[in-house]
Amino acid sequence: MFYGSLISLVNESYMILVICCLVNIEHISWSSTGEIVESVTAIVVLVALILFPVVEGIYLALNWEDVDDEDFEQRHGEFYKDLKLDRGSKVLWQPIWFLLRRLILGFIVVFIKQRLVFQVLVFSLCVIIQLNILRGSPFKIRSNNEREIFNEACVLLVTSHLYCFTAFVPEVDDKFMMGYSFIAVVCTYLLVIMSRMCWGILKDGYR
Repeated sequence: MFYGSLISLVNESYMILVICCLVNIEHISWSSTGEIVESVTAIVVLVALILFPVVEGIYLALNWEDVDDEDFEQRHGEFYKDLKLDRGSKVLWQPIWFLLRRLILGFIVVFIKQRLVFQVLVFSLCVIIQLNILRGSPFKIRSNNEREIFNEACVLLVTSHLYCFTAFVPEVDDKFMMGYSFIAVVCTYLLVIMSRMCWGILKDGYR
């Protein structure tokens, strides 16, 4: 229970913890005892967050024959739940990349604030890597794979619009038109997601 709860906590709060640590490190100070404690804590926690997905992934890959064991699953199952385990240890790329992607996004948000084009480029690359991982259908339920592919495709489409709000498109009128397109894509995505949710609720209700 301890390991399962800890893994779940890290997974759910990973992005927040990473950004908090990076913001502290960006303005790091050693001028007082409190600031020294704060700075050391931020560095230690950030190192732990970076190592966690890599170390956990390597550990699970080395002990892959035990993933179906009840005791092993209670301790580490939160890391690989919902994955299609019969595809082998390669499915671990999904939870590992899930966390590393948020680590990368945290770095570009905190340290590359003035480089919008580079931010968009890195974000697009992260989405493309995720789409390639999803090609292997890592999730047990087929609809989960389809939903994730749809989500990432929409994110990539929306991200592509962001280039139009940079110096690549100098005309303001063109940026306004791309803004309307951006809003249309987001609204369509929300409509599809909400429709899917409502259909699921109605279907479960009929059962």
